[in-house]
Amino acid sequence: MSTLNPIAWAALISYAVGAFAFTLLTALLLVNRRKGPLGTAFTTACFINALWLGFLASWPLLTTLPWLAVVGGEALRDGAWLYLLARLLRSEAPESRKTNFGLQALALTLPLAWFIWAFWPSPAPPPSRLSFLLGGLVVSVAALFLLEQFWRNLAPERRWALKFIAIGIAAPFAYDVLLYSQALLYHHISPDFWAARGAVAALSAPLLAVAAARNPDWSGNLFVSRRLVFRTTVLLAAGIYLLLIAAGGYYIRYFGGSWGEFWQIVFLFAAAVGLVVLLSSAQIRARIRVLLLKNFHAYHYDYRNEWTRLIHQLYRPDDERSPYERAARALADILDTPGAALFARRDGASGDYVPIIVSAIDLPHALREPDKSPMTEFLQREQWIIDADTLADDRRSHPDLSLPDWLERITRWWLVVPLTFENELIGFIVLNRPRAPHRLDWEDRDLIKVVALQLAAFLAQHQATQALSEARQFQAFTQMSAFLMHDLKNLIAQQQLLVKNAARHKRNPAFVDDMVATIDESVQRMTHLLEQLRSGELRPRRPVRVLDSVQSEVTRTADRKPQARIEYPPEVAEARIAADPQALSMVLHHLIRNAQDATDQTGDICVRLQLSGDWLLIDVIDTGCGMSETFMHEHLFTPFESTKAARGMGIGAFQVKTFAHQHGGDVEVESQPGKGTRFRLRLALAAASAQTDASLEDKQ
Repeated sequence: MSTLNPIAWAALISYAVGAFAFTLLTALLLVNRRKGPLGTAFTTACFINALWLGFLASWPLLTTLPWLAVVGGEALRDGAWLYLLARLLRSEAPESRKTNFGLQALALTLPLAWFIWAFWPSPAPPPSRLSFLLGGLVVSVAALFLLEQFWRNLAPERRWALKFIAIGIAAPFAYDVLLYSQALLYHHISPDFWAARGAVAALSAPLLAVAAARNPDWSGNLFVSRRLVFRTTVLLAAGIYLLLIAAGGYYIRYFGGSWGEFWQIVFLFAAAVGLVVLLSSAQIRARIRVLLLKNFHAYHYDYRNEWTRLIHQLYRPDDERSPYERAARALADILDTPGAALFARRDGASGDYVPIIVSAIDLPHALREPDKSPMTEFLQREQWIIDADTLADDRRSHPDLSLPDWLERITRWWLVVPLTFENELIGFIVLNRPRAPHRLDWEDRDLIKVVALQLAAFLAQHQATQALSEARQFQAFTQMSAFLMHDLKNLIAQQQLLVKNAARHKRNPAFVDDMVATIDESVQRMTHLLEQLRSGELRPRRPVRVLDSVQSEVTRTADRKPQARIEYPPEVAEARIAADPQALSMVLHHLIRNAQDATDQTGDICVRLQLSGDWLLIDVIDTGCGMSETFMHEHLFTPFESTKAARGMGIGAFQVKTFAHQHGGDVEVESQPGKGTRFRLRLALAAASAQTDASLEDKQ
């Protein structure tokens, strides 16, 4: 290999690149191939071409190579392409069957005749034999003749799908005509022409791949990545640019005299800066992308990538932008436009449309578009994309289309896209013109409509979430207010009882002490309620010995009959739960008071405590009037539903259930009319370490 001259190295690299390109294309065709004569012929031709190029790439590395193998490879490769052309001509022009049959026979016999004729006795060396050179020229001209017949008989609507296969096959055969013509003129094949032949074949592989992608009926769903095509085109253009710059630099240095090297350095550096500027230009990239989409793809958009990018932009969890900004930017990125403004109602449900997001677009200050303006009513009714380029035609087909003055004063506005959800105009997006000039067609409009529907649903979900959050805040405030009113009612009843008995026992020191203690406790409870109402948060929890709270509430409620009694096993004495002591006392107070309200003075009320694993069970059992199954299932825990008529607010049971759920527990109720009720409050015990710390604090 070290003895290879530069031309041999060039031939090896050229044919190796061509072999790699056609091997890759063959692999793609085999993976996506569909059964059928055209698909089989196309895949076979690409496979034979890959073998032929690989064989010629190895030629410089071999000391001896039979001339029979070289000519056989040439004939086999030409025959495969000629047969494919004949099959294509038969497929696209089936009315001339006799002619097509003759062309298929010619495609098979002509390369075979060339193979045999190439070994006609001649004193010249094999590569320079007239039979080989003239036969190669005849076969190449025949291939171009078949291509001309194929293109002439091709229906105009089919030329878009098949033009790249015609170009991809014509290029190597046209080069062969040049190669063999030059060889016949000079009586030998030029080494440079021969070395470049593999690179010319490699250039036809992408064209054939595009043709395969445009004809899935005989090549399968061959996918040509738009991103790969775009980047390859940019790299190829950059390479051509660098070659031109290198040639210019050489010319400047060669003819620049004593200043040649100086001007060469300046020129090359300026060219490098220019290349960076060109590659970083969004407008140039956009123009290249539009050019590729118009000429290399059946559809302008890669819908899988566009949809994935849209969903990622809208729902990415780490995106700190507002939902409105994400929606506007998502549509602008799809259409490659730098400026966008999204209009929506600030309160979501009513009011004028105002610009929520404005990016790289000039809008008047304090702009508002009325809710019932002609444009917003038109957008909601027609759901039509207003296009500045087709505005005159749109006004003829929609006489009621009227644009506001502020929109027409924007010099570069392009589109107004409505965002409708369930026939309601959520908002609309105004877009600037794209970086590369582009007129909308049916595919653009269909994509914009689908994206607009998704954006409208996304913004409607955001507005609904906001409304739900506000409703929950009001619900929490209303619930807390109801709890406050319920607790105040109990405190007021307690104070009324003190006032009622004060006239009779005001000179009794024990009564006075008890009254002061009761008032102090009421003040503490009211202060606690006001703090909770003001902050909107629960007070910090700490380990609370439940038996102490139960005993305290049994004592507090002893002013009414029947008085509650306590039952508990010894192990419950030190049981603690993590809770707010005031809230726990209030819940126990409600349960005991409700039992007293439901039980006559001769009845019985028992507060029973017991342990069950990691749970503490608090049962409040009475022998009162009881409740029906219907009331328990439908009304018991519903706010403002009460069995006490004017005396009750229907909050107590609901507050008990809320407390249990907030502390990871639950409430169970068993009741029978005329026999009594049992409320069971199930609460989780505090952790063992917390209980130990609380016990030490109590002892200290």
